[in-house]
Amino acid sequence: MKILICDDDAVLLRMMELSIKEKNLGEVVVAKNGREALNLLREQDFDLVVTDIHMPYHNGEDILRLIRQEQKKT
Repeated sequence: MKILICDDDAVLLRMMELSIKEKNLGEVVVAKNGREALNLLREQDFDLVVTDIHMPYHNGEDILRLIRQEQKKT
């Protein structure tokens, strides 16, 4: 499983990353803000996306909107 975690709070981001890795749930990719997350989503496929709602550049709703738009195309 490939998991994208996106949060602008570095401490929370690291805690989530370590928790997922500790449980061996899959490959973890991190994004520090909405812009990074959107770029990663355009370049790679993810099985799960965990995102903060309030972030710089693009918020969690923008990320969800992009995911839904891409699903409609396929």
